[in-house]
Amino acid sequence: MKNILRQFLKDDAGTTAVEYALIASLLSLAFIASAEAIAHAIQHLYGQVHEALDTANTYIARR
Repeated sequence: MKNILRQFLKDDAGTTAVEYALIASLLSLAFIASAEAIAHAIQHLYGQVHEALDTANTYIARR
């Protein structure tokens, strides 16, 4: 029984899989955070375009 426990504690074959899983999860979190920031910036840009078009439409309608 002690030999089995020693072998289990010495075995590091699954360590790399766990490390890769942690790296993948951190990359996923970074991607999600950046995607939200980009979405907010695009939404702000479309809002500015919408306001500019409304202003132009109002100007044209008054002529």
